[in-house]
Amino acid sequence: ATVKMDHANNVDYCLGEAFRQLRAKKGPFVLNMPQDVQHAVLPNQKWTYRPMYKAKVLQPPRPEDVAEAAKIVAGAKRPTILCGLGAAEGKAEPEVRKLAEYLGAPVATSVYAAGFCSQYPLYLGISGGLGSDLTVDTLAESDVMIVVGASLNEWTTHFGKILENGKRIIQID
Repeated sequence: ATVKMDHANNVDYCLGEAFRQLRAKKGPFVLNMPQDVQHAVLPNQKWTYRPMYKAKVLQPPRPEDVAEAAKIVAGAKRPTILCGLGAAEGKAEPEVRKLAEYLGAPVATSVYAAGFCSQYPLYLGISGGLGSDLTVDTLAESDVMIVVGASLNEWTTHFGKILENGKRIIQID
């Protein structure tokens, strides 16, 4: 797995993700930290890493983010949905299926969520290198992709192919 630390403010999430991946023995982990981030000063000089970092309270989306996401989805011509382990572990299948049916959107999964929504008529299967050409091409050609409980790593995105063409992405964790 790979995580890119775009800003020093993301250090908690990125290090937490690194340790989660390594503890789960999900293979090698790459922490991509550009030089400008390596030399950045942390905003809170008293910061220390806390094992198993987790926010103290759930962080709901800001109302303006939800409104913007709704506008993006409303304007979508070829929406798709990509679900990962977070969606499967969160038992979000009924909600995802309702959204997919409402939008008429195909649904694909990461490897870790294989079979999620598999009874849905527009189920595409696994996205990425282990997926079919139909799945990768359908996701690549969409204009809006709703990502539920999935990271957009190189394997799930077929090394970025499904993210091309100016696609708008709404990511729900």
